[in-house]
Amino acid sequence: MPWGGRWRLSLNKSRIKKISRSEEQGDDENENGSDGEANPLAGLLGGYEEDDAAEEVDEKLLESSEEEDESDSPDDPSPIPPTEEDCEWAATMDTNTGKPYYWNKATGKTVWEKPTELIDLDHQKQEYNKMKELVQKKRQEKAQRREQARKAKEERREVRKKLREKLERERKEKEEEEKRKAEKMKSEMANFMNIIDTVSQEQKKKQEEDKKK
Repeated sequence: MPWGGRWRLSLNKSRIKKISRSEEQGDDENENGSDGEANPLAGLLGGYEEDDAAEEVDEKLLESSEEEDESDSPDDPSPIPPTEEDCEWAATMDTNTGKPYYWNKATGKTVWEKPTELIDLDHQKQEYNKMKELVQKKRQEKAQRREQARKAKEERREVRKKLREKLERERKEKEEEEKRKAEKMKSEMANFMNIIDTVSQEQKKKQEEDKKK
């Protein structure tokens, strides 16, 4: 074989070795790089990749919120309204003067000045109305906290869903890109080998012609 032909074959073989090594390194990087690279979206999941685990955490948070509400006011009992039936005195109106007077239901005694029992009863009614408003306000606040906890749970679930979809989409895109690169490398390698075979056949044919001469 002429020196030039040997040199070209040696050069072609060295190129094949380099391409093979680069292809092997690329495969190793794809295998290791996919695991070693830190995906920023994965960190946003915050350990909530599994639906079951995330649901369990959300349920515990919701239960904790409800337990705090119940610890503040266990049953939020409705206050008992005061009744006039237990009071001996009752108010009525004097038709002549148009002014109220008071009479004792047990003794029949009447007075113009409001008795202490009725004054206390009015005070109890005022306290009852204040207590009733306070209980209603607490119930509304408790309902709002529970609703906020449920909305937060749904929002976290939606965020996890979107993150998982994005991660899955990126993973598939990366796999498709790696597949395209591998197919391209394979095609280039096949073309290169065809060129080498053609050159080798031409050199062999030339050698045979030289021998005949």
